[in-house]
This record gives sequence, C-alpha cells and structure tokens, in this order.
Amino acid sequence: MTSISLLPTDSRKTLSVQTLSSFLSISRYNLSFYISLQKSDMARLVYSTNEDKLATAILDQKKRPNHLLIEESRNDDNSAVALSQAKMNELLLFRGDTVTLR
Repeated sequence: MTSISLLPTDSRKTLSVQTLSSFLSISRYNLSFYISLQKSDMARLVYSTNEDKLATAILDQKKRPNHLLIEESRNDDNSAVALSQAKMNELLLFRGDTVTLR
C-alpha cells in the first residue's frame, strides 16, 4: 500500500492513501481529530518514491518563470508589453522597441 508522509506544523503523521481518502470523505461528520490541508501544508509533502511524487504532482505549486499578462488597450494604438530586464537583455530588446506576439 502506498503511503504519503505529511509534515503538519505540530507533528509528523504518515497516512496511507486509502486512509487519507476515506478520512477526507468523512471528515465533515464531526470527527474527534482532523488534519487541515492548506496550500502551505501541500507544499511540504514528503514523497517516499518517485511514483508517489508523480501521482500527486497536481498538488504542487507550479513555477511559471515565463508567463505573459495581456491587458486590453484603452485606446486604438499599440499595446505595451512588459518584460523583466534580464529577459530584455537576453532577447536584445530595448525600451520602446516594437515586438510582434504570435
């Protein structure tokens, strides 16, 4: 049986996947003890095998070093593109340059 180790703020508890899923499904019925799974706790999952890591990868925070934010232009001229200075240096772009996004 696969197990996931959780590191809550107060102590370390190891639960099997079956126990965890059954616990979460009945947790709304006034159990005497509960585990609060918040985003900060999700980031602290300790995986016992690589297979466990792949199975719960959707719970991890995603890193997005290159993401594009698009805002609607208020007037009919060209919209502005914002890039970090490091990315502008890498692409050899200067402030005020015209770029085409596809």
